[in-house]
Amino acid sequence: MVFLLNEASLQALGSQYNFNKTFAHLNYYRSLFPSTFKRMVLAARVGIGYTAGNAPFYEYQDQWSSEGSIEGLGGGTTLRGYKQSRFLGRVMQFNNFEIRYKFAQTTFLKQSLAFSAVPFFDVGAVWNDFNSMHNLNNYRYSEGLGLRIAWNVNTILRFDYAVSKEDGQFFFQIGHTF
Repeated sequence: MVFLLNEASLQALGSQYNFNKTFAHLNYYRSLFPSTFKRMVLAARVGIGYTAGNAPFYEYQDQWSSEGSIEGLGGGTTLRGYKQSRFLGRVMQFNNFEIRYKFAQTTFLKQSLAFSAVPFFDVGAVWNDFNSMHNLNNYRYSEGLGLRIAWNVNTILRFDYAVSKEDGQFFFQIGHTF
């Protein structure tokens, strides 16, 4: 699934600034080894955002996607293992890879519960402009392990622990990362 979103801020419409923010992402889901592991899925996401014009610096951390706000590079939805909005720039690119494996399912107090182990790897970078994207030194990565509890199928409780060169972080959120 490919998504493209655009946000414009224009002085002609009452804003103090003229700028344009564009964000695109691709989500990919694929069963792995379906004849052996019926409940194993590769989930991958590639995202890229660009802020053009005279946007104030604080606008770099606020990109909109179909999954909600992308608040800079770092934190529970982009580059787990780094602090929220740790990296900001006009151009932001990130990739998330997860292997979601449902290992148990039960009913408790008339509530259906399913448990999944989720090892993951995130990588991303920011730049001041597209011409700088050839600088691969900007890329940072993190890795970790998560637990998902699907409660009555639709409510996903997400527990992730991620490590990076700078930090180790624990996240608890409702819903999948993507």
